[in-house]
Amino acid sequence: MSRPLTGRRVVVTRPATQARELVDRLTALGADVVALPLTRIVPIIEDAQIDEALGQITTYDIIVVTSVNGADCFADRLAAGGTAPAATTTIIAVGAATAAALQGRGIAVNRIPQRATGEAIVAELADGDLAGMRILLPRAREGRPELPAGLRRAGAIVDDVAFYDTVRCAVEPAAVEAALAAHDIVLTAPSGVDAFAALVGQRPLTIRLVTIGPTTSVAARNRGLTVSAESLEQSAAGLIAAILALPDP
Repeated sequence: MSRPLTGRRVVVTRPATQARELVDRLTALGADVVALPLTRIVPIIEDAQIDEALGQITTYDIIVVTSVNGADCFADRLAAGGTAPAATTTIIAVGAATAAALQGRGIAVNRIPQRATGEAIVAELADGDLAGMRILLPRAREGRPELPAGLRRAGAIVDDVAFYDTVRCAVEPAAVEAALAAHDIVLTAPSGVDAFAALVGQRPLTIRLVTIGPTTSVAARNRGLTVSAESLEQSAAGLIAAILALPDP
C-alpha cells in the first residue's frame, strides 16, 4: 500500500536538535525529507535580567512561555539555580508542544491559549483583571512586541526577559537550490521566515510554504511570501496534518 506522502519532497528548517520527531514522522509517511536548518538556539548564560527574574521567581503571578525553546531554556536555568515558581503562579504555555516540554521538566501548566498570536493571548488573559499582575515572559531576545505591549496596556507589570538568542545558520547556495526544488517547506518561527526570505530574495517560488501557526504565517506574508498551509496547533502532529491536507503537487 502506498504511503500518503510518497513522491513528496519536504524541506524541514527546524534547528537540527528539534527536527527529529518531524523528520521521522514525515519519513514514515513516505516523504523524501530534506534537512535545511536555518537557525540554531543559543541559550543566554550570563545576564543580569535573567538573574534578577530568577531571584524573584516566586513573586510572579503569571509566567507565559511562548515556545519549546523558551521552555527548555527557562527550565534549564530554574534547574541550575535550584529554584521554581510559586505554587500559586499561573503557568501559561503557548501550544501543546510547549506545554509538553514544560511538563516533561516537572513544571505544571495551568493553561494553553486557544490561539498562538500575541493579540489572542492578551485577549484570553484580559478576561480576568490584569491590573497590577506581575508577569514574566521568558523568551527569545528577538521576540515579537505585541504580547508584552498588549499585557502592559491591560495593566500588567511585565518582565520581558531574553533567555536565548536565535542565530542564523550558514547555508551553502547549492543547498538552497536543492531545497527550492522540493514540493513543500516547513517554517516554524518568524526567525526561520526571516532567514528563508534572506536566502531566496525576490525570486519567484514554486515551493509551498507550510507554517506552524498564525504568528509565523503573518511573518511570512509580511515578507511577501505566500502561505499554502498553516498548522492548527504548534506541534509536529499539527504540521503533518497541514502537509497532508495539501493536494498532491
